[in-house]
Amino acid sequence: MKKIFILLLAVMITTTLALCGYAATNPTTTTTTSKVAIEASKAMQTVKDKVNYLIGQAKSFYSSKKFQDVINVSQYILTNLDKNSKQAQSLLERARNQIAAMAQKKADEVRAKISGFGKQK
Repeated sequence: MKKIFILLLAVMITTTLALCGYAATNPTTTTTTSKVAIEASKAMQTVKDKVNYLIGQAKSFYSSKKFQDVINVSQYILTNLDKNSKQAQSLLERARNQIAAMAQKKADEVRAKISGFGKQK
């Protein structure tokens, strides 16, 4: 049992280091994207490991205000890994709400500019 735990720990550390190295040296991206995160998760052994990794990535994307990446990762989890993941559902809803709020703010700004167009000061 102890040997299996040590082996599993070594595999997880190696995978993490490899993923970090890939993200750091990939010339097409300067930061991790949902596509890179999803591809990286495919190398993991269990569904639980994949979901946990992707939830962590989605939380990081949310903190970085990369809401489309949050949506992409959350939908991938719900569609392909765990359709009942409460964390993925929550992140998906929160990211959609943020995008909707940003769109509403932009629409309000445009509306304000249009309503003031042509009026003399």
